[in-house]
Amino acid sequence: MFEDHEIRAGGKRYVPQMLALPMLELADWLRDDLPDLLWPAALWVRGGYEEGRLLGQCLEAAGEALGEVEVPFDGRLTGIEQVPQELRQQVLDAIDLRVGLDRAIPEQLRLGMRLFDDYPGRWFVQASSPGEGDEEDVLNSLARILAGPAGDSSGEAWVKFTPMCWRVVRGTITMPKEMVDLLKDYPSNVEARSRAETTIRASLGATLGADAERAPDTRARQVEWARVFWRTTGRASACTPVEDEPPDRDWDWVTENRDIAFGYLKGLMEEFQRVVSYPGANDPYEPAPWEVGTALAWAALRRLAVLINSPDMWNGEHGAHVVRSIVESRITWAWMRTQDPSIFVEYQRYGRGKQKLMLAHLEPILEDLGEAAPQQASDAAEHLRERLGGEWGMEFTEVSVEGTFSGRTLRQMAIEAGLKDAYTYTFQPMSGPVHGEWGALTDYVMTRCANPLHRWHMTFIPSLGSATDGVEIIEIALTELNRLLDEVRDGLDVAPTSEGEVE
Repeated sequence: MFEDHEIRAGGKRYVPQMLALPMLELADWLRDDLPDLLWPAALWVRGGYEEGRLLGQCLEAAGEALGEVEVPFDGRLTGIEQVPQELRQQVLDAIDLRVGLDRAIPEQLRLGMRLFDDYPGRWFVQASSPGEGDEEDVLNSLARILAGPAGDSSGEAWVKFTPMCWRVVRGTITMPKEMVDLLKDYPSNVEARSRAETTIRASLGATLGADAERAPDTRARQVEWARVFWRTTGRASACTPVEDEPPDRDWDWVTENRDIAFGYLKGLMEEFQRVVSYPGANDPYEPAPWEVGTALAWAALRRLAVLINSPDMWNGEHGAHVVRSIVESRITWAWMRTQDPSIFVEYQRYGRGKQKLMLAHLEPILEDLGEAAPQQASDAAEHLRERLGGEWGMEFTEVSVEGTFSGRTLRQMAIEAGLKDAYTYTFQPMSGPVHGEWGALTDYVMTRCANPLHRWHMTFIPSLGSATDGVEIIEIALTELNRLLDEVRDGLDVAPTSEGEVE
């Protein structure tokens, strides 16, 4: 697995070859570049490909006005800002003469940029009428500009093509002949448009890397403006979560499946009680194996009973912990069966040691609080003392701070017990919701903010409920439970057959 990845951190990280390249730096164009390319983005939103000729004329006019002065009037606001004060009016006059300023600078851009007190390229954007509208119009205008190229791969390529066009105008670009042939008729050549746009999108990243090496201050200005832009827009309006409403629940279906599943589980419980209570099933002289196996199995039965009777938990978010705990019990039991029988006593000692440790943490707090200590905490401490046999019993209770009773990880135990597949294909996937791993959180509790001014960041799903996915989680849990019950009965050597035994 992952043979083509680079192994790091002592074999615990697998890095793809592309990501392992020493000079590779991942870029987020929406975050760091779109705020700087709002002018071409606004043109795209206004007219799409049809605005290409106008944009080219604006760049040519600016280039002629600048003459030999090396300034990147490349469509970026931070580039436009670098035009010297004494040449700005000259550039505006040239563009106004060629296409007209009101046409060159979309009204939506002029209106949207009123959100900012100051920003790079302001001298250009506000050269004509600043646009009329209230605060809501300002926010809506800016949101539409952002959403245009952000949600359209063609728009993204068209906007990214602007800095490349400037280099063509200035004669400072070098490209292979194949690339020149592909891009010279963009976007008018409809047949080659898709391939051209793929090349353009890929080229921006390479260009950014080269520019950052050659002029790090330039990239720093671009990123700083992006940071100011998003933080300003983020404060200007609230999140707009996209909530997927769960379908209406078919309660007849739920009731029918719940009754079927619980009836089956009840049969398992009755059969398990009969089997483990069979004469000779337990060895009163050395009861630890029977006690541990029975406890693991009965706890699994109880958890699944709660899951079956709670339709809101019939999904991966809330049902995963039940399935995971059953598989963990399977691995724990299977591994202990490969060891010396004394391991069952060690397992129990480890658990009692954990209780003693908890009491040791709790007692100083109760002593400090005195009469102000919550009754619940005092009751908990008394319960622990009773379970541990009081002061005398605790003298014979050792404490281990190992992560597990075995001193091994659960994965190591699974491998040694021949249950690696159970760990890999059931336990591990179910661990995501239990541990709050990011992948699981994005599956169940997070959604995208639909507000373009917030850059479509992740936000919480407003509703507290989860849809019932189906009975799949119950089926998985019952499958694992049956395996656990069979393994416990086999390990205790108590599997007599009788009428009514659940298969």
